Amino acid sequence: MTDQPTTAVAEHELPETPGAYDLVFDGFAGGRFDGRYDLLGFGTSHRAGHTHPTERPAPRGGRKCLACRWTEVRIMAPLDDGPDRYVVHTAGRSEVTGEKTLHRILETDSAAEVVVILGGSSGLSRPLPQTALDALAQAAECDEPLERAYDLLIAVQ
Repeated sequence: MTDQPTTAVAEHELPETPGAYDLVFDGFAGGRFDGRYDLLGFGTSHRAGHTHPTERPAPRGGRKCLACRWTEVRIMAPLDDGPDRYVVHTAGRSEVTGEKTLHRILETDSAAEVVVILGGSSGLSRPLPQTALDALAQAAECDEPLERAYDLLIAVQ
């Protein structure tokens, strides 16, 4: 699998389509992308239309505007680490002046743990957010262990 051609990606141009990518940047809660990764699944809460007048961004803690601030989830496999190794990347994105993208990067060798990571601080006590579910569904199409984890999740939700 390591003979796949890769695309170099700048931090502000995070990948959204499945494929192999060269990535290098630090996560704010630890972890570092530095190598070749196969993007298995992607999900986003981003929406095109604003929910407020566009002269200024939606205030924090108020009415949410998914055109101003949104979440992206990526499930990746490091191409240089062998099979069944996963990286879950969650990004808090913003187009608001002065705000920057926040990254959380977690690694695991367990497809079941990918599901737990996607649950965030609530774990599996609540249904997965749609963004995470979208990324997992896409990743399940190309990875057998993730497919089994996804099918089990759907069966119990």
